[in-house]
Amino acid sequence: MFTVLADTGLRHNEMCRLRWDGIDLEQRTITTWRKKNEVQSVIRMTGRLYAVMKRRSQFNRHPVWVFTNRKRNRHRSDITTKLNAVLRRAGTNKTVHKLRSTYATKLLRAGPT
Repeated sequence: MFTVLADTGLRHNEMCRLRWDGIDLEQRTITTWRKKNEVQSVIRMTGRLYAVMKRRSQFNRHPVWVFTNRKRNRHRSDITTKLNAVLRRAGTNKTVHKLRSTYATKLLRAGPT
């Protein structure tokens, strides 16, 4: 999940609601709906994100949702507080929201394409 957040710039709730029909491993893109801005986004996968999504697709546990709850009957719940605690225990000063900022910084450093 942390790779998806850092390499896409998605908000946590957007990541929790990623759908398999928006994952194109052949084109290496993720298409998702950004509810806050009410726009569709197409995000190119980094090499490491592609590896994560490919591995996840091989163990696909739900026909619709990429990330599921424990019962695997719906999408994962928003658990930002728990993920932030995991990041703290790992000894980093990052938060789920700072991962979004990390993505934006990478885009700026890369320059226009």
